[in-house]
Amino acid sequence: MCIDSSFRIAFALSTCPRVCCWSRKRFPVASSSIQAKFKGFFSDEPVKGPFPGRFRNWYLTKRDVAEVWCYRGSLGISSLSLGSCLVLGSFFPQSPHWLLDLSIWLSTLSLGVALQFIHIYAKVLKQALQILWLVGVLGALYVQLSSPSNELVLETLKNPSLLLFSGWTVVSLTGLLFKEAFCYRQYEAVALTLIVPFVALGHFFSVLSNEAATVMMSSFSLLYIYFSLRKFSSPIVDDIGDKSVFEYLEKTDR
Repeated sequence: MCIDSSFRIAFALSTCPRVCCWSRKRFPVASSSIQAKFKGFFSDEPVKGPFPGRFRNWYLTKRDVAEVWCYRGSLGISSLSLGSCLVLGSFFPQSPHWLLDLSIWLSTLSLGVALQFIHIYAKVLKQALQILWLVGVLGALYVQLSSPSNELVLETLKNPSLLLFSGWTVVSLTGLLFKEAFCYRQYEAVALTLIVPFVALGHFFSVLSNEAATVMMSSFSLLYIYFSLRKFSSPIVDDIGDKSVFEYLEKTDR
């Protein structure tokens, strides 16, 4: 009797015109409102300008602002996640190993988002960094799934040669840092461009002692966090560059 009554109530509600009308009208309105706000963030509505460019004056749009914030936010998450992995491994060695892998994966995936929104004049260079990142992600998945322990961080620490699979994400990060160092001459970006490949190659060839590796990784993590957080204080247009150059290159590629 209880099941039969519940079925009748559910059937009555589903066939009630008022309920159906409410469900059809209220949820689509909320959904369309969210979609409209999302599209508004990535619209081409000018918000500032004009700025002088090499080929013409250009305007900063809402899309530009949203992409820059996505870029900076992704770098911030990537650096903080990497830092949390080092803190867990150094000061909390008894913590679950899956937390280390989770931190590394969050850092790696955030880097991928940053590479999606980075502004580089040469489109082929941006695509090359994205391909290197993707190869590294697939390699990291292979290392984690094929290892007996299904652990990424510890297996890579034990077997430096595994960087041949996952280390391509480090190459893509180095490319991003080189772009930042070349464009803005920030000392932390220049230092990171040198430290990252030095630590990776040192671990790969097993020429770094545990103490030296710890010091280098700690320096890298602190500088990476400082670099990513400092970007939030710089003007939005700094991460855009000369927008007229992007528009010119886009036309010539067609």
